[in-house]
Amino acid sequence: MAHTGTTPTKRKKTASKRKVKKQKTPVAPVSPITTAPVVVTKRPSKLDDISIDLGRPLDTVDERYAADVEANRTALDKIYDEFYDGKGQQKKIVDRRKKLYAFMGKGTTDYLKGPISQKDFETFRDAGGTDYEVTSQSLGGDTSRKDPKAVVGKLAVGDYFRVYNKHPVAPGSLKGKARRIVVNVKSQKAALKVAESLTKLYADKDVSPYVRQFKIYLSGKQGDTAKVKYDKLVVYYRTGDETTDNDAVGDAITKAIDTAVTPDDRESAFAPFYARVGPGIAWAEEPKYYVDTLQGSFTSTRRDLIVGVIRKNKNIVGKDAFAKLVAGAFQAAKVDVDHPERHTA
Repeated sequence: MAHTGTTPTKRKKTASKRKVKKQKTPVAPVSPITTAPVVVTKRPSKLDDISIDLGRPLDTVDERYAADVEANRTALDKIYDEFYDGKGQQKKIVDRRKKLYAFMGKGTTDYLKGPISQKDFETFRDAGGTDYEVTSQSLGGDTSRKDPKAVVGKLAVGDYFRVYNKHPVAPGSLKGKARRIVVNVKSQKAALKVAESLTKLYADKDVSPYVRQFKIYLSGKQGDTAKVKYDKLVVYYRTGDETTDNDAVGDAITKAIDTAVTPDDRESAFAPFYARVGPGIAWAEEPKYYVDTLQGSFTSTRRDLIVGVIRKNKNIVGKDAFAKLVAGAFQAAKVDVDHPERHTA
């Protein structure tokens, strides 16, 4: 997987096995935040979505980095258009944080077109045995989150379902080691295939201790056309104890995803600032385990930094000026400007 770790090494142009290695920024002095996007081909733009299919190849480290550069700058340009008018004056928006989080995180998709049946959901849940258990995210800390009827009830309206590893986790702190891998697929059927493949890692003695849980968004609602978050699945893990630049756990997770679904089953759109690994797969560090002042989720921490820029600047003339201010806010908060999926602390 490209661009991992906090100390990059030399970038190798390899095509294929997307190893999770620490990578150096390409030779060209570009930034995923401040560099203007390089448009490869003309394509229809969904103005109501922050992320679109870039149509770029993602086979090599440099190709993936170039895709990140374009995606992140395009996202900032769209954010500027949403919050500032043609003269650079700030628009009147009631709840900037809520609007920006939804804009950054959700997109138009056919993902919900084919609902998941209760039978298929229960089959997946009941297969957990001694390896995993399934709970409802929206039930939170409520004791009913583990109640079979309450959990199944959430399928009717759509929810993230947490799939917890029942095996012991590796001892040691998550500080400087916690990461996430996000997956975007076209259908719930494909998502369930990925989930089934990921649960097999819980029984792998070399990988299981480092994979804490993953979540998957599923809905049994018929005819749902609502926007959905780009990350249909999120895998939460910590890097292993190896002293090399490799991330064997990340590699194993990526392999499990690749085994479950083909590139044709995946979407290439992601929330801004993730680093692409390949079609439908991206990764990032968990902010709070790297920077004490960044206690929210990956997208919410980036959202808050951007909202801070907007609040402080009633007038910003031009998208370049806006991008530079965001880069400055990221740098001050110890978010790596050149690799915004990472942190400098």
